[in-house]
Amino acid sequence: NIIVSNDADADIIFEELERRYSIEGITRTERETTELGYPKRLIEVLTPSGKIAEIQVMTPKGYLAKDGVKYFPKDQKSLARKILEQVREAVGFDVPDGVGHYFYEIDRDTNVPLDLRKRAVELSNTYYSLFTENPPNIDEARFKQDLQNFVNDVENADKSKWDDGNDGTTPIELSLYLNNIFDKQGNINYGKVEEISDGIEQEQGT
Repeated sequence: NIIVSNDADADIIFEELERRYSIEGITRTERETTELGYPKRLIEVLTPSGKIAEIQVMTPKGYLAKDGVKYFPKDQKSLARKILEQVREAVGFDVPDGVGHYFYEIDRDTNVPLDLRKRAVELSNTYYSLFTENPPNIDEARFKQDLQNFVNDVENADKSKWDDGNDGTTPIELSLYLNNIFDKQGNINYGKVEEISDGIEQEQGT
């Protein structure tokens, strides 16, 4: 992945990649906002070894929404956290990072019930919109409830026919957000953490 500061620079870099690799052989390019609201700039090229390499050009906000702070290079994590705080200040609540790929995994699996896939698309579009330059003003309580209902339905779904590797696991950042791990000052609610940990231990029979 190549991370650049803004959409304009991302477009320039993407065009340069298309020019540079056109000689070696481009096998696929995608440059669009997907139905999930994700701004995709993807190029696949044939390397000298004969293998296909995938390159994605992203902005920090797009990468934050898709994969989250934890996937940023070590030397960029501090910047990623700062940008995430700016996003949260702009939207007015502590939107979790790294949830975008969760919606993608549900939507792309054609074995998942259509209703869940449609809801994944709707929630994903709302979610990615919060990481744009001009985020919409949304009702957090309703958005949070919609997320919770979706997570519950995914967790309770029969996954026996879902694609291998798609177990519908809720991202930890989303779980923390839904369970109110952080108070309004951004401090950890350790009582809530202990409550959740106790619940996990009971489920595991420990």
